[in-house]
Amino acid sequence: DAVWQCASEAIEVVGYTITDSSRNGDEEGLILTDFKIVKQDAFNEEAEALRISVRVRRTGEKAYAVEVAPSRFQRTYTRDDWSYWKKEPELLKSFEQALGDALRKRYRGG
Repeated sequence: DAVWQCASEAIEVVGYTITDSSRNGDEEGLILTDFKIVKQDAFNEEAEALRISVRVRRTGEKAYAVEVAPSRFQRTYTRDDWSYWKKEPELLKSFEQALGDALRKRYRGG
């Protein structure tokens, strides 16, 4: 529960809203965020957005892997679905920092 809660907290710290999450007990879980529009061209009806996907997977006794997919999406027209474009390294860096802070706070007691 602690790793899951820290991952959820880190997502909120970097400014995203969780839109979907599912867990299989304490074995595995997936957290998805909303699409956060970061660039929009109303004239050409083009937009770009960022989204975070986090998978927490149990790897052993009291050991978990946190797999993060910070992604940039694009769409040509506002009515179209978002399509994956590329990884977003700066978002990964921000999430890793927030997750590290949350884990340190939890395990150091404050």
